[in-house]
Amino acid sequence: MTQLPIRRRGLWFIRDVITQAELRHQWYILEKSRSGTAWILIAVLMILPAILVTFYLLAIVFLGLPIEHINPNNDDLISNLVDVGLVSLITMNVALYLIVILITLGLSSNSISRERKGRTWDVLVLSNVDARQVVLGKWWASLVALWGDHAMIGFLRIGLVCMVVITLEPFWGAKLPPVPMGISPIVVHTLILSVILLAYTAIDAMFTAALGVGGAVSTQNASLVGGVVFMMRFIAMFMFVVWLWTIYNDLRHGWGYITTALFGLALFAVFTWLALRLGEWWAIQGEVNAP
Repeated sequence: MTQLPIRRRGLWFIRDVITQAELRHQWYILEKSRSGTAWILIAVLMILPAILVTFYLLAIVFLGLPIEHINPNNDDLISNLVDVGLVSLITMNVALYLIVILITLGLSSNSISRERKGRTWDVLVLSNVDARQVVLGKWWASLVALWGDHAMIGFLRIGLVCMVVITLEPFWGAKLPPVPMGISPIVVHTLILSVILLAYTAIDAMFTAALGVGGAVSTQNASLVGGVVFMMRFIAMFMFVVWLWTIYNDLRHGWGYITTALFGLALFAVFTWLALRLGEWWAIQGEVNAP
């Protein structure tokens, strides 16, 4: 494997040796799996309409552009292009999210299982680096390796926020909660909801990586643990949908949606912490168990 300079690859701020080594390996795997101009071009063409319509929606929110082209009754060229972009935005929010979840689970799980298959796990835990540090290093490397993918999910979610806020009053007949001092409610609530969803995107990425690492560290039956991991991931996705729907309903009736949003973020953060702590506990058990 070609060793790229630490500073060039953005590793200069990471001092942990385990994280640095794992991150180099994961970058290598990602670069190999994403090779091929044709596949990259197809991926860009699929996501480009969603990116462009997100910029368009942001312009409507922050520049005050007219929204008549979002009206489904219009049949002009721009309206048709916007419709294609909106469909792509909704589709890619779901599809990209599912793909990145699977990739994150796979990378984080492989970071541990690779050590076990290569019989290097015992070497790690018998060195000066304890099992807890190994788990944290693998977990953090999985997050840093895929930060761009999770950032794209967050960006597309901002597009969804813009679409919901813009269309809430004219198309669904619900007024946004008023804002004092004559500030635009569309801008204020778009900013608040965007920050909320970006925070969730970061917590969700941490949770997924924690599940992958924690499941791979366990010495229990691999099929059983894998099933539990996917079940927990599915439950978290279901809770995310319910949480979003609750925020949407609260948004239509006042500022109470912020309380709902903060409660949900706190709950997801606790789940992430528990998943990571469970992985650390399993790793420590494997460290002290007799061979």
